[in-house]
Amino acid sequence: LLVGVATVALAAPAAGKAVAQEAKWQPWLEAGGMIGTDHSFGDVDMFIPVWQDQTSLLFGDLRGTFTALPTQEGNFGLGYRTQVSPDWILGGYGFIDIQNSQHDNLFYQGSIGLEALSVDWDLRLNGYFPFNSGGESTGDKTGHIKISGNDIGLTHDMEKSLFGFDGEVGWRLPIFPADGDLDVRAFVGGYYFANSDVDTIAGPRGRLEVRLYDLDFLGVQSRLTFDGEIQWDSPRGTQGFGGLEVRIPLGAVTGTPGPKLSPLDRRMVDRVQRDVDIVTETYQSDPSDVIVDGLTVKTHTIVFAEAGGTGNGTKGNPTSLENAPALAAAKGQNAIIVVEGNNGDFVAGTDFTQGVQLLPGQVLVGGHSNVLLHDAHGDVQAGFQAPGSRPTLIGTTSSANLINLYTGAQNGVIGLNLSGAFNNGIFGLNGERDVITGNSIAGAVNDGVY
Repeated sequence: LLVGVATVALAAPAAGKAVAQEAKWQPWLEAGGMIGTDHSFGDVDMFIPVWQDQTSLLFGDLRGTFTALPTQEGNFGLGYRTQVSPDWILGGYGFIDIQNSQHDNLFYQGSIGLEALSVDWDLRLNGYFPFNSGGESTGDKTGHIKISGNDIGLTHDMEKSLFGFDGEVGWRLPIFPADGDLDVRAFVGGYYFANSDVDTIAGPRGRLEVRLYDLDFLGVQSRLTFDGEIQWDSPRGTQGFGGLEVRIPLGAVTGTPGPKLSPLDRRMVDRVQRDVDIVTETYQSDPSDVIVDGLTVKTHTIVFAEAGGTGNGTKGNPTSLENAPALAAAKGQNAIIVVEGNNGDFVAGTDFTQGVQLLPGQVLVGGHSNVLLHDAHGDVQAGFQAPGSRPTLIGTTSSANLINLYTGAQNGVIGLNLSGAFNNGIFGLNGERDVITGNSIAGAVNDGVY
């Protein structure tokens, strides 16, 4: 930003020589900032007359904004104002905005605006159009687990820019003479910004400006502006800001100081009022498939089982342990099967056929167990605490294993109590990859895990 401003400032003398000595409107540099209830920022604004006659002005407007947050923004605009009568100015402008957000995402947008200005009145309307509004990751690796029916997914925080518009009406309070060096202006208006997947940001806004013109120590066409602002919208609540801007006319620097301006003429070089921020909001991404930590196969299927269960395998309507593997396989490739102990122990011969056969990619997770899940890329992860109490599976014959893993596949058994009579507690042969952890096994004729 500073390099850009310095470059333009060095070019200003050449531009000044191209304009006649009696040029009415001079380039200026304005710097200041606002302190707010939500955030604070500083800014630098350079206004550059490109072409002018006695009633019309084509100008460039370069701005930079910086905050204590890791957020920076640049605004590059071109505008035109003309005095259509002795009392009114009509103007229009367009800007390109670039913002590096607090989540280190780079957003671009275009904006256009129209305005009507008089000595006493302001009327303006601005529209904002993001160029990349599809959404970017915030970079936060902490995910959020979402379960709906038999679907499980991992969401993460995303950020996107919003389309919108704002407008306001302003009035000079008749406290001081219109042709004096001090005036007070009040503004009322509102704003509306929206996009898919995010909350709409819309609400009223009010501003108050106190302007001091032609300061002795800075010369004619200088300005000191005190600004107070308050706004409200549902997502962000009430926000208030207060600050000041100091304008330094560059005409004296370039050797072409301008004349003292009339009340209407000085409105021709008012700062363009618009939202310099690209408005962004965070939201949750669509759920992605999950991978149980330690495995490499992904799934979007989850089935809940309890002793005596007869349902469809959802959290509120669990199935039996006997039916869970086949039910899970019918709903999707690979699966997490949550075994809840809330309804009592699982007894072989009563609640399941001893030798529970897991199918490829299935993981048994006991209630109240903690399992780390991550997405397919490993960029986002979240801890999943299985609901319910820790279950106990009781075997009734020493000639059969209690749980069988699928040969040549990936499986998991996490957080179960295995007791009673059984050959091997957990049996697997030539498994591709298995995760067996957090289990308590007692009563095996051969091995707890084989």
